Amino acid sequence: MTAARTGWSPREIAEAAAEHRVRDVPATERGVRQLAVREGWDRLPATQQRRREGKGGGREYHLSVLPAALQAALARA
Repeated sequence: MTAARTGWSPREIAEAAAEHRVRDVPATERGVRQLAVREGWDRLPATQQRRREGKGGGREYHLSVLPAALQAALARA
């Protein structure tokens, strides 16, 4: 996974957090979804979040929404 992508699903965020050992971000899909609810990511403008296309649906979040520690880890990757 690279920082060049803009849309990240909760599963992809969790995998990136685990891969880069980012402690501020949950390493499970469920934990990321809970973080998104707590921080109101689903209420952000459409430029920062969107319904995920394809099987299963769900949400995708823009790179700018992710916690700074994960953004930095992805930028180094």
